[in-house]
Parts: sequence; structure tokens; C-alpha cells
Amino acid sequence: MNGENVASELLMGAVSLQHKGEEGCGISFPKGDGFYTPKSKQLAYYFFRDRFDGLKKLKEMAPSVAIGHTLYENTMGLQPVEQWGENI
Repeated sequence: MNGENVASELLMGAVSLQHKGEEGCGISFPKGDGFYTPKSKQLAYYFFRDRFDGLKKLKEMAPSVAIGHTLYENTMGLQPVEQWGENI
């Protein structure tokens, strides 16, 4: 997949799964030597609209791989993401 397809698939997937978690969402993808992991307590549609100007900015970053998630309310909230024991 090219970056445009990854961005579109990520948005459609997150919005489709939003009913499983309406309290927040986030994505993570490689950027430089690390990972870029924005997250928010917004619905997926608004998160992508506000953070990535729809999909325009995400398509410009052209990630070749990415992962997204939606958050269902629990007692922990938006926990930190860890990669190999380090906070991102």
C-alpha cells in the first residue's frame, strides 16, 4: 500500500470501530528514528479532522504502515504507550 491508501484505510477502520470505543482514539506510525503516536479524547472523525486536516496531512507523511485504536472508557484512561520499555 502507498501512504495514501494507508491513511484512508486507517480513517475508515477507526470510524468503523468507533462504536467499540467512543472515549478516545489514536494512531501510531514510524517517523524518523522513532514513532509518531498522537492520541485524543475525541471521536475518530474529529480526531482526524482536527489533527490531520481530514487526511491531507497524514497522506503527506505517507506512512507505509500504521496502527490505530479506539478507546472504550475504563478506570485507567489514556495510558502511555510503551515501546521496548520506553514511553513514546
